[in-house]
Amino acid sequence: MGGIGKTTVMKHVHNELLKETKFDTAIWVTVSQEFDVEKIQKSIASALNKSISAEGIAMRAAELSKMLKERKRYVLILDDVWEIFSLDEVGIPEPTVENGCKLVLTTRSKKVAELASSMRDVKDVDLWKNALNELKENSTSVEGMADEVIPRLKFSYDRLMDPKIKRCFLYCALYPEDFDIPKEELTEYWIVKGLIDEMETRQAMHDKGIDILVKAGKIRPLLLEEEWKDDVEKVSLMRCRMTEIPFNAAFSNCRTLSTLLLQDNDIREIPESFFEHMIGLKILDLSKNVNLRRLPNSISGLINLTALMVHRCSDMQHVPCLAKLGALEKLDLGGTKIDVVPQGLEMLTHLTYLDLNSYRLRKIPGGMLSNPSRIQHLRLDYIALENAEDILRLTNLEIFGVRFDNLQDYHQKWNGYVSFQGLRICENSVVLPHDIQELHFYACGGMRSLRDVPSLKDTTDLRECVIYRCEQMEFVFCLSSCYGILETLEYLGLERLDNLKAIFQIAKDEVNASSLRTKTPSPPNIVLRLKSLNMSHCGKLQKLFPPELLPWLQNLEEIKVGDCGGLEEIIAKSDDDEEGENNEAAGNNSTKSLALPKLRFLGLKRLPNLMSICSRRSTIVCNSLETIYLIGCPKIKRMPVLLPHLVNGQPLDPRSLRIYINKDRWDALEWDDRNSKSLLTPFCIYEWSPYGWS
Repeated sequence: MGGIGKTTVMKHVHNELLKETKFDTAIWVTVSQEFDVEKIQKSIASALNKSISAEGIAMRAAELSKMLKERKRYVLILDDVWEIFSLDEVGIPEPTVENGCKLVLTTRSKKVAELASSMRDVKDVDLWKNALNELKENSTSVEGMADEVIPRLKFSYDRLMDPKIKRCFLYCALYPEDFDIPKEELTEYWIVKGLIDEMETRQAMHDKGIDILVKAGKIRPLLLEEEWKDDVEKVSLMRCRMTEIPFNAAFSNCRTLSTLLLQDNDIREIPESFFEHMIGLKILDLSKNVNLRRLPNSISGLINLTALMVHRCSDMQHVPCLAKLGALEKLDLGGTKIDVVPQGLEMLTHLTYLDLNSYRLRKIPGGMLSNPSRIQHLRLDYIALENAEDILRLTNLEIFGVRFDNLQDYHQKWNGYVSFQGLRICENSVVLPHDIQELHFYACGGMRSLRDVPSLKDTTDLRECVIYRCEQMEFVFCLSSCYGILETLEYLGLERLDNLKAIFQIAKDEVNASSLRTKTPSPPNIVLRLKSLNMSHCGKLQKLFPPELLPWLQNLEEIKVGDCGGLEEIIAKSDDDEEGENNEAAGNNSTKSLALPKLRFLGLKRLPNLMSICSRRSTIVCNSLETIYLIGCPKIKRMPVLLPHLVNGQPLDPRSLRIYINKDRWDALEWDDRNSKSLLTPFCIYEWSPYGWS
């Protein structure tokens, strides 16, 4: 923003550089809003006490470039830059370590700021939010001259010096080797452990945690049972395929243990007395143990526990009394089978995070939330509210999920998460907050596409959208009215949409003939943020992606499609493909490459009519692919995925790729590259979990 001291800082830097001997020249040029290449070229030359005689932009650029190179080591300061411009077009040589030159910009533009240093290459909105929070805090704590300038310099310096970062990264050591650590999960551990200072909102604390991950480094993982000692503080046994708790003296008598991570195993039972002596335990994560039916009563005595996570323990039915857990700040029982509120919930006065998202839980007795002013994250997705006014006492809500049976219950102050269930959606009947991040529709009628919710186009930060059993849904996005949504959306979940014809409805005037030929999106320069597509039971859908949309999907990391009986193609054939296949019959065998550079997971299961992933003339380049899941797709004969087979002339690390497939299907599968099959056979897994990729 203007007036915060950018120019003042740079004038001071410029004046100091004039005294330096490290650089031969310090050059100052004011660019201003009306950007003109010729004017900039002449201004730089003038600052060098020279003039440009050449005619035409290209000739002037060559002359200016020669002038600058003659000055050897220089610093060029461009003040008040409003637009992105080409250095080559102006005639500014690229600053490199070899030539020792520096280019410094001041700007109000986020896009221009990607030349910047402190926030260079940072495109995650959460990181910019955290930077803003730090700037606001620092601007009130620094005295003296420089109420506008020094705080911002202090901010850049302090970002490198946070003493808590080392403690934060000890938690990275709790994850298995080569494990992709979920950044949201890690940040939650830091929050409940108190490693992130208390801030005004939970979102601000989350943003601070994400900011620390810019600073990530590798730390050796903690070994498992063999390194247990009676003074151990943190233990991780996640993803160890445990079916039972190893009950031994070191385990059960560990009074110093503060963190125990047991998530993503197959634990079926925990001994009743297991937690009796773990009096120092603060963080307990049992999430994703799908066969665990009950928590032991010894959990009731963990008086220092601040976080209890049992998320997605889908068989969980019993949670003991929680009345003594007065320190508990986070309780996550989402995705369980509990049908009553745990006894003692009303005694948990420090709760800031509560997830009771169980489809069997239908009501919450009055007075269960004893200190509603502290709640920041509340998920009650399947619980209908008899009186929405009860929730208005939760004054610090940031993330909120609740079932609405009546649109009159909906209130615009609730942001973060909104779930609509069993409602009839008609145009303008739903007005959403502009900063909503998650939106779910369950069994909503009257909605043919998201175009029927016009207020969606005004949202600025929608990250997740889930649509379930909306039987009249024919299209999800009408492209002409959804550019804003698609630029922020990261996760799209579609399930049991019986009449869905296509995910994207593209008008004929949105993609012209030339863009179809060149595969360049129209309008240009749009790349969707979409990372994950998860869809199932959409029986009428025949083609997943139109080919002209593929250049927009460069951020796609996961494709999970299952039980879609009518699906025939993943990437549909274009008119060019049809023409090319006709030419192929005439002897022209030219092929084209399609790219999904960030795709890590390709999951296709129970798709009886799926015949192709893309046209015979196309190959998909997937340099990041880690998992292929091809189960119950009997008509697939060709795998057109191009993988990096060799690294530096050596075979791929066997941990780098997994292919889940039936042995007979693998034997029948054809790969475009002749060597692929023999090279990839060692990566095949012919036995797989019945839970698939859930």
